[in-house]
Amino acid sequence: MVTDIFLIFVFAIFSECADIASIKRVISCQTSIVQEAWTVKLRNVSRFHVPIPVDSKVAIFEAKNEQGKELPYIVGECPDRDLKTEVVFSIVGSLVPFPKKIQQHEPQYVRYDFYGYVPSVDVIEKQKTFIKTDVKFYDKLGETIKEKNMIVYGMYKDVEAWDLKPMRIQYKYSGQLFSVTRLHRVVELSHWTNEITVHDTFHVQHKGPELKDGYKNNPMSQARGESEISFLQLKLPKSASEITFKDEVGYVSTITIKKETKSTILNLVPSGYQLPLNEYLIKNVTNKHEFNFPLAFLFENIPVEEFSMEIVFPEGSANIESNYPFELQSNLNHKFSYFDYSGRNVLFLNKFNLIEKNIKNIKTKDQIELERIELCVYELSHSHSKIVADLKALDQSFEYSKKTNDLSEFDQQRKARISKVNDELDYLAAFAKTTGSLLSSHFSDYIGHSKAKINLVNQIYDAVLHPTDKKDRHSKVASLQSDLALVDAKIEKLLKK
Repeated sequence: MVTDIFLIFVFAIFSECADIASIKRVISCQTSIVQEAWTVKLRNVSRFHVPIPVDSKVAIFEAKNEQGKELPYIVGECPDRDLKTEVVFSIVGSLVPFPKKIQQHEPQYVRYDFYGYVPSVDVIEKQKTFIKTDVKFYDKLGETIKEKNMIVYGMYKDVEAWDLKPMRIQYKYSGQLFSVTRLHRVVELSHWTNEITVHDTFHVQHKGPELKDGYKNNPMSQARGESEISFLQLKLPKSASEITFKDEVGYVSTITIKKETKSTILNLVPSGYQLPLNEYLIKNVTNKHEFNFPLAFLFENIPVEEFSMEIVFPEGSANIESNYPFELQSNLNHKFSYFDYSGRNVLFLNKFNLIEKNIKNIKTKDQIELERIELCVYELSHSHSKIVADLKALDQSFEYSKKTNDLSEFDQQRKARISKVNDELDYLAAFAKTTGSLLSSHFSDYIGHSKAKINLVNQIYDAVLHPTDKKDRHSKVASLQSDLALVDAKIEKLLKK
């Protein structure tokens, strides 16, 4: 069946039977991204089908009613007048070099294939197609008029469903024919430096005609082929700084940077740059941080076939919500980086066939829990200071008891001090449970090391005060003190981390 080669976009509009009164189709071919805009008049429509060839790479598809409301939607009762609907979609990768091989100095021509009649699952009472470009060759279909920079097909009346009429045009194309086959972007937010670090990795492929005899660099000739890509220009935010870039071989040293009113023009592909965080991050009335950031900064009129993005949030961010201007794949994950306590949330985004019109801000909301991290660090440090003070006081009490020869009094003080230290560790364990997974391993390790330390301290005092073998007392105390030093080193390392 002919429908097997089409994607069908369906929009619910009215109940009852369907009548397509007229369609005006405008195809714009001035850039490498072809756009079709349909103005459709409908009567008594239950569903309006927009068939698009299944091998087409659709970047944007929009449908709106006369009031500008996006479809699909259901209005309810059928009005007395016709309904006017606007359908717009953009297709990438549809221009084919024709001929496929040229000489370096020759102009490039492209071919665009389309259907003479608007693809439809219903009869169209009236239809007309306008193709905006200055063509060299074009197929004719009934009433066909060539005007300056435009071809007009129709008016055609009562065209049957699935009456397609494959056709083509050929025209001179002076723009650059290339695409970004893959773009991977990493956006990292830092509250410490108050900056956003952006790393972009581009894979660019030339899609224009091949050169018959290869490229010749003739310094005596100023002529350049229209298919030649002499430079790459990318618009970055005006506040972009510390711009670096490199290719697969290494860093590129020749650049041109131009500051404009609202942007920074860079004539090459950057691999990384910095942005001020406060331009993209705000704190709303609910005490949540809102991060509004463009999906990508792209080459003008150049599509991205496969786009992926990572947004790395600051450590402690939680309860992340996201809002996108169009459908894309998203996934929230977790990773650890240098000096992280609890790791960071990372939002992964993916989209195919990205174009400049897709570049709207993505919005994320997250409850920054840096205050909780600071509280955890404070509690851990505070408890450690109290434990150190108690053990130091215990040691001073022991020295005093030796001078007064009243070691029985010290034994009672020892039990009280050790009990106090254990109470502090129990409090720390209870506090750790209230923080969930936040720094849980640090609390657990510290409590374990501290209990091992208390046990060793007790054994040292027992070996000194109540030796089982007086001859081996000194060697046993020395061994225990060596073990104690190792545990102290672990605690210090943990606290520094």
